Amino acid sequence: MPPGDVADAGRMALAADITGGVFGVWQAGTRIGTGIANMPGALTWNEHMSPYFEGAKAFYAAVFGYEFGDMSTEEFSYATLLLGGHEVGGIGGYPEDVAAEVPAAWSTYFGTSDTDDAVARAAAHGGFVIRPSAGTPYGRTATVTDDQGTVFSLISMPTGE
Repeated sequence: MPPGDVADAGRMALAADITGGVFGVWQAGTRIGTGIANMPGALTWNEHMSPYFEGAKAFYAAVFGYEFGDMSTEEFSYATLLLGGHEVGGIGGYPEDVAAEVPAAWSTYFGTSDTDDAVARAAAHGGFVIRPSAGTPYGRTATVTDDQGTVFSLISMPTGE
């Protein structure tokens, strides 16, 4: 979608990267964008996954100036997106056992004080559980949809955040 005004709120466009991952860009007008982050109920993490890890990194470095913090292991390619020295998201390559037809995609994570409870509430209000709650080194996570089918992930926030 080419750039266009959203009333006086700002300007936006939608595009796809070289891996096929769709993303949006926002130029603030009267709405600056995310004002609250990294707390229960708010945006916490954005993550790009694709079968083309190095190509995706090169694209986002060239377009947005990202640098990267490496979190890769022998089994998994993953890097944090760094902008001005701050982590602003992540980028990873699909593990070898992911089917080749799985498309590249961006995921949004929302913080929660109780991932299991948030998953139950999403399902009770017409959502669908895609990936049940599970523990990770970064918090308890799950992937669900809302009642309209929009996919998003949940992650528990550390105590005191």
